[in-house]
Amino acid sequence: MRIKGKIAFWDDEKGYGFIEPYTGRERVFIHIKAFSNAGRRPKINQVVTFALSSDKQGRPCALKASLAGDHLPRKTQRKDSSLSTIGGAVFLVIVGVLVATAKIPHFVLTLYIIASLITFIVYAADKSAAQKGGWRTQESTLHLLSLAGG
Repeated sequence: MRIKGKIAFWDDEKGYGFIEPYTGRERVFIHIKAFSNAGRRPKINQVVTFALSSDKQGRPCALKASLAGDHLPRKTQRKDSSLSTIGGAVFLVIVGVLVATAKIPHFVLTLYIIASLITFIVYAADKSAAQKGGWRTQESTLHLLSLAGG
């Protein structure tokens, strides 16, 4: 959870200071390394948002801080790998050819497609639950579905 406050004290030479949270908590220590935008130096009474943590002695300190007007860095999204999609498509084509040439029975392809759809739906539901903070599917269940053909 991010907390908002203002810089109550700042020693620019030493690179640290204290934040006075708007929530009324005690002052929170902050080091220059805690700021996401290292190019901007904080000033007294400047608004800052931060994540609350504690140091080794249990004293409150700020992490992942940003000054008013700073843009938080966006999480980089992983690029989808087209290699796995191509691999899956090639596998389905091979199974389809084997079914067409009567090397394997038709129900194998049907069973594989049904298992893949079920696995896809369960993974999608798990992803949705993770994003909403809800109940997640057990990892062992996800692995079992993947092994079954998903």
